[in-house]
Formats: sequence, structure tokens, C-alpha cells
Amino acid sequence: MPWVERPITPRFPPFHPERGGTYDPGLRVETEKFVDSLELLTSPIWQLAPLTKRGREAVLRPAGDTLRAALVAGWRVRQLGEADPFALVLRLKDHLMHGRLVSASPERMPLEFMDRCLVVTATQVIAVHGSDETWALSQLGDVIVGTYPAPRRRARPLPEGDAEALSWL
Repeated sequence: MPWVERPITPRFPPFHPERGGTYDPGLRVETEKFVDSLELLTSPIWQLAPLTKRGREAVLRPAGDTLRAALVAGWRVRQLGEADPFALVLRLKDHLMHGRLVSASPERMPLEFMDRCLVVTATQVIAVHGSDETWALSQLGDVIVGTYPAPRRRARPLPEGDAEALSWL
């Protein structure tokens, strides 16, 4: 399939300090659709992605003899003018994960029942609610412009001796 140029509008537009508000950065990428799981297996992005073993199996391997793999379609995504893709957008069906982790690093990302798309980069995996690849590309746009919401992390309680030592500062 040929590469197709597509605009991306991030879900959370970046803030422009001079204008005092958010703006559309006018992102444009090229996508190429694929449907073959062999193409996915040989992709360097797929091989480097921080997917869990169950996550990889859910996308590629049939669950028993009665169900096929969850991968329905996928898109390679590259920046305009670049030769190599930097991300994959995958559409899934019947992944059977139901809240299990698809990625454990850099953040814990469960694949819920209604998550039908995955955005996969070499360093991050994002589960996307619904099966619209345009919505998944919007979340990829958040990653590109740096507005993807970081997961909230709870502060760990300090050990008692450390808390006392810090109180003297």
C-alpha cells in the first residue's frame, strides 16, 4: 500500500506562551496500512516496544484453535520526508486481555475491553479506547508535541529516619 499524508490534531493542544493559549501545531505524518502479522513481527518498532509477553501474544497469536489473532489492521507512521516509520497504530478485535497489562514500562498500561487500538513506539505503548485510527493518531500527536498526560504517581512515604533527617534541613 502507498504512503498517505494525514493531518493529526492532538487531543491536548500545546500551550503557546506568546499568544497565551493553546494552538493547533499543524502536525502532518504519512501512514501506510498493513494487514499482515508477519509485517508486524519484522518491524523494528514492534521488536523494541516495551510490550508484555501477554500483550504480544494477544495481538499476534490465536487464543486456542477457535480464535484468530486480535490484529485486524495496522498502520506504520512516519514523519514527512523521513524514510523510516517511528510508530505503529494497531486495530484489534477480541484481544481477550480485559484489564491485563499490555505494557509495564515506562508506565503500566492495561488493555481494557473497549480498547481496540494500540499506539506503539519503540519506547511507549498506549491503549486507545475505540477502534478509530484517527483517534489513535491524535494520541500519537500528544506524544509528538509533548502533551500526552503522564501517569500520576503516588509519593512513597519516607522511612522514619529519613523524614527526621530531612526535617533538620
